[in-house]
Amino acid sequence: MTDYIQLGFEVSTGEPINIPLHHICVTGTTRLSGKTTTAEAIMGRLPEGFTSLAFRTKRGEVAFSKATPVQPYLAVRTDWEYVQSLLEAAMKERLKFERSWIINACRGTTSLRQVYDNIIAGRDSGKVRGLDQAVFTNLAAYFEKVLPQLEAHPFATTLEVSPGPNVMDLGHLSEEVQALVIASCLEEVWQHGCNCLIVIPEAWAFIPQSRGNPVKWAAQHVIRQGGAVGVYLLIDSQDLASVDKAVLKSCGVWLLGRQQEKNEVERVLAQLPVPRTSRPRADQIMTLPRGHFYVAAEEWCKQVYVRPAWLDIETAQAVAMRKIAIPTPQEDEEEDQMLQEENAELRRLLNQTQKDLALAQEGTERRLQELQERADVAVQSLKEAGAAHDLLLDRVKELQQQNTRDAKLWQHLQGFRLSVRGLLALEDGLPNGISAAFPDRAALVEETVQRVLRELDGRVSPGRPVLQLAPAPAIQEGLRRQMEEQLFKGLEDLPERQRHILAVLVGAGAPLTVLEIARRLGEDIKGSGGAQNSWGADTNALVKAGWAYRDTSKSGVKHRVSQKVVGTLEGVTSDEADLEAAVSTVMVMLAIPIFNRSKGA
Repeated sequence: MTDYIQLGFEVSTGEPINIPLHHICVTGTTRLSGKTTTAEAIMGRLPEGFTSLAFRTKRGEVAFSKATPVQPYLAVRTDWEYVQSLLEAAMKERLKFERSWIINACRGTTSLRQVYDNIIAGRDSGKVRGLDQAVFTNLAAYFEKVLPQLEAHPFATTLEVSPGPNVMDLGHLSEEVQALVIASCLEEVWQHGCNCLIVIPEAWAFIPQSRGNPVKWAAQHVIRQGGAVGVYLLIDSQDLASVDKAVLKSCGVWLLGRQQEKNEVERVLAQLPVPRTSRPRADQIMTLPRGHFYVAAEEWCKQVYVRPAWLDIETAQAVAMRKIAIPTPQEDEEEDQMLQEENAELRRLLNQTQKDLALAQEGTERRLQELQERADVAVQSLKEAGAAHDLLLDRVKELQQQNTRDAKLWQHLQGFRLSVRGLLALEDGLPNGISAAFPDRAALVEETVQRVLRELDGRVSPGRPVLQLAPAPAIQEGLRRQMEEQLFKGLEDLPERQRHILAVLVGAGAPLTVLEIARRLGEDIKGSGGAQNSWGADTNALVKAGWAYRDTSKSGVKHRVSQKVVGTLEGVTSDEADLEAAVSTVMVMLAIPIFNRSKGA
């Protein structure tokens, strides 16, 4: 014997309308037809011994507020048909030639993590190339969209459904994981339960016509075989064009709510399982009030006002007979209240964010000012060190010159000594008169030479260089500061736009094209050949000066500020603190003009 559900009242006559318990399709424009209210009404009026399960799929949804909450249930399968439907749901496209790779990856697995590990092992084995490598890469990307959520959220291992209406909140999950949960519930109820109505929302997304989805395959099983154990579906969809026709054609009860698009109206009317002469006209569908549906069941089709679960029978009958206006739906009031609360919270967060931004901007300006002052002090110190360094170099030159003079004097004295001693060696050849006049001439000459040498002993050191020059710490520090000053001066001397371009490259991190650089600086040069050439020339100048380089793999330009600083100073210092300080100073010098530019804008 067929069970019936009290749905509402026929419009105009007020006659009670009951529909047979069967697979039901409810369609109509969202928020204009009352699909959710209708589903709640049907769930609350099922025959004795029946239960029902609905799903909330939108974040913050308040529908089915009177139903018993049920924890999300998930039973993951690893057969290749299930995995293929999962991946099709994740990518919203039909997988074709990838099936053989999916079958191989699923062999011998008991969890989706193991399937994913097999895909990664195949991709990284080093034995695959070309098409195989591409397919493994795509399959890995599909899994990486779903696996993190499956492993991050706690799911029930058993489906606990209470008598009466039940609701499962899935609004915090992605659409792909929602599909897995709904499919698991359908399979569990169909295989182990009975006498249950399952409400599938947004059927165009979960039971699509042109691609796979875990819900689609499970729904096909239920809609073909579930009636034998009293398991029925209520399909909710705004439109029917993209819903799987194998599921739709098995629905025995149709509720057609208001539709706005004429082609969709025609498609809906064509689906009605009643004679064409009993079907409503297209304009009647397009002007239906909220809560009014054309109901087609068995061999009749009537316009019905569906009595909401929260409305008494007398008032609902009066609405159907057009004696009173349609009451404001209860869920609208609850949703409006929720939206008001959310708006208030968003306004509070916005105000707090604005305060935080103001404080952050003030702190940033203060910090930039401090950095500017420190930079000014550093530049002044570099200038003073440079002046001291110049004086030191002058003194070094003087000492080098003195050393040269002393070395030459020493050479002359040695030559003098040798010359005198050579003359003494010719003593036997001197005239007798001279030799007799200077009997101690040899001792006298030697004493004279020794006296001169003793006089110079404090100034020169015989046998080794007079002055040894080495890069003492003070001299090396002066050289480092001189090189830093030259580096900073070179940055300051760059044209303004080149400094702005370099600052944008530093901020981006990734390579940028000339068009992207100009756009970030507030200029659209697309289609302007002269402007593009001008910006390209400035970018090339930075590359030639060593401040940037061209990344051929990314077809763009990337900064190399750190390499420029290290390359300039590596000959005079290896201290990481000195190098980091120089890099920080350059970054500040680049940030200040951009900050001033943004304030001026």
